[in-house]
Amino acid sequence: MIIFIDQNGYVRSRIVNNPQGSDPTINQGIEIDPDSIPPRPETKRGETVLLHYDEGTGALTYHVVERPLTIDEKSEILEKAIQITTREMIRQDQLTQEELEELVHIYPPWSGDGVNYKIGDIVKYEKALFEVIQAHTSQSDWDPIVATSLFKNKMPEGIIPEWQQPTGAHDAYNIGDRVTFEGSVYESLIDGNTWSPTEHPTGWKLID
Repeated sequence: MIIFIDQNGYVRSRIVNNPQGSDPTINQGIEIDPDSIPPRPETKRGETVLLHYDEGTGALTYHVVERPLTIDEKSEILEKAIQITTREMIRQDQLTQEELEELVHIYPPWSGDGVNYKIGDIVKYEKALFEVIQAHTSQSDWDPIVATSLFKNKMPEGIIPEWQQPTGAHDAYNIGDRVTFEGSVYESLIDGNTWSPTEHPTGWKLID
């Protein structure tokens, strides 16, 4: 293997099984034994690794360095920060109806696939927020509505949430779901309803 390093000794490219002379820059490269490359270390968010070559000893080592966060990573951090800063307020019922409705979609959806939930965890289920009140490993027939000994509904009784654009089958509206839309209350007449009452009027019944 032939490596090419920059002025700081960091490997910028590698050529494997490249015959001598087939690349005009080959004489600028350094031939190494591929087995001399150490295992790549694990990194955390905001970190990357650079492979460094010591010209004196010929040793190759990985250096963990900081890197700019991607847009997706920044969004994940912001979402997590909002969850952390609002979790205690949700537990203590310090938020208004409107504030709770705004926060529903930043919390992870409940999963029945063997997730280990801790006391105090907040999850989203059927467009409502639920607090875990008993630690458990989830299963499909212990959803937050059925398993009232495991979860506490944090949405005030009688609240009909505002219609929100579903992102897929997992949060689509089903028969009987009620929403407020442009000041009126509607009930879904179909399962898998991803349209608003104006986009698909036959999928909704005006209640009030």
